[in-house]
Formats: sequence, structure tokens, C-alpha cells
Amino acid sequence: MGAELGTPRGNISDTRDRELLELSVLAEIGQLMTSALDINIVYDRFAEITGKLLPFDRIAIAEIDTDAGTMTTSYEAGISVEAWGPGKTPQCTGR
Repeated sequence: MGAELGTPRGNISDTRDRELLELSVLAEIGQLMTSALDINIVYDRFAEITGKLLPFDRIAIAEIDTDAGTMTTSYEAGISVEAWGPGKTPQCTGR
């Protein structure tokens, strides 16, 4: 049937596998959010789980203060960026 629609059967299987991976990763993240009390453990595991679905060189979690025009990074994994590292609060531009 896939070939009749111009879509090779392999692509359908690949799409299904990708969707199953996405659902699995989302379920794992959901479990993680309710399982650990130490936020650093949650962040580390979140980065590990997310990397299964979205390979990255760097991932960061930050809080944006739109009134002050700043962003404070609370967590990063991967390649460190000095100006944007944990505890840094650079000004945001372009708002």
C-alpha cells in the first residue's frame, strides 16, 4: 500500500519507529519529573533522555525575566559557553 501512494514501505517503518521513540522519551521524561527531589539529578537525567531523541552539543535550562530583559541559566550540559553558563545573567536583546 505504501508503494502505491509513492511512499516506500521503509519510510513508513522509519516514521513509525521515530514516533515510538518520541513517545517513549516523553513517557520517560514524565516519569523523571515526578521521581527525583534533587533538581540537579532531574536536569542531568533530562539531558540524557532528551539526547536520545534530539542529539545536541549543548543543552541549557534558563529562566527569562522579560521585565528586566535578562536570562539566568540554571543548568547546562555539553559544550560550555562561558557567557551563558549556570549562574550567569546576561542581558537579552531583540525584544
